[in-house]
Amino acid sequence: MADPTLDPLHQQIYSAISPHRGRLSGNFVRAITGNIAFLVKYMAGSRLQAQQVSITVTDV
Repeated sequence: MADPTLDPLHQQIYSAISPHRGRLSGNFVRAITGNIAFLVKYMAGSRLQAQQVSITVTDV
């Protein structure tokens, strides 16, 4: 489920990864997805829209 306090990109990444988190806490996943969102914005620029990013989760 999405967290309404997150920015749209962070929220999209969190919503994609959260169902696959297993025993990890929600706070841990929120921190990791925040780091991912930061790196994506850093590399692509701050004008990047959430709908321009797709998330693929692969179970290995």
